[in-house]
Amino acid sequence: MGDGFGGILWYQPFNIAAGCYSAYAVCGDENQLYAAGRNYHGELGQDPSVVDARTPMKISTLKDIVDIKATAFGFAALDKLGDVYGWGKWVEGQPVYIPQKLPGLSNIVSISGKNDGWHFMAISNSGNCYVWGRNQYAQLGIGDASPFKFDPLLVATDVVEICAGETFSYLIKSDGKMYGTGRGKQGSIWMNLPNVTRFSFTEINNEVAPMYMCKNKRRISLIVNRVICEGESVSYGGKTFDQTVRYFNRIKGTNVHTLLVLKATITLVR
Repeated sequence: MGDGFGGILWYQPFNIAAGCYSAYAVCGDENQLYAAGRNYHGELGQDPSVVDARTPMKISTLKDIVDIKATAFGFAALDKLGDVYGWGKWVEGQPVYIPQKLPGLSNIVSISGKNDGWHFMAISNSGNCYVWGRNQYAQLGIGDASPFKFDPLLVATDVVEICAGETFSYLIKSDGKMYGTGRGKQGSIWMNLPNVTRFSFTEINNEVAPMYMCKNKRRISLIVNRVICEGESVSYGGKTFDQTVRYFNRIKGTNVHTLLVLKATITLVR
């Protein structure tokens, strides 16, 4: 299979995502977002007169994109200024064909969504955690199972990690404690707790769970709010970390993830 760009090196993507009927790639020095596939629910970020795109199509209304997340039919893009844009069908009603800037979100450093899910999460550089989308399984953690929330809602503070699943959500706070909300669809998501639906974020002790995940007390996360240009580095905890704009980079046993060129999350594993 080809890459849809004719093999041009300039277009090699550094961030990709896929929904049910569409795929996305952020490419080039200008961080341009492209989409391909069907436009049934506004997947392509184009006017509804566009039925499909068999080769990647530029979403011209979006610039300087540093992350893209796709749920089943809804999509979110984060730009380098920390603003988030949404399109597609992440709630009931008419789809959103042209990406819209989501209200109430600023200085966002990370977004999360799952390609068979229906909701999103985001963290700001101050550690505020926001959620939006469908909530039929209480996956938003807002205290009930109301059908959906179009606009983002603040649900937690002092957050350093997020994970939006299909029917649930996880978050980790700066003290290493893990919380979950929602329900497991094919099995339990609750580790050490009884397998029931929970409507707000509830603390989980993952160290005593049968699957025995990494001990949170060994992980220390820090959101760095400063300019980290290519070729520069940042020091923390007696270690020096090089700048990267792609996924995770393992440096001397330490995970480093630059969420934005302007902001980064550093996780020390001790």
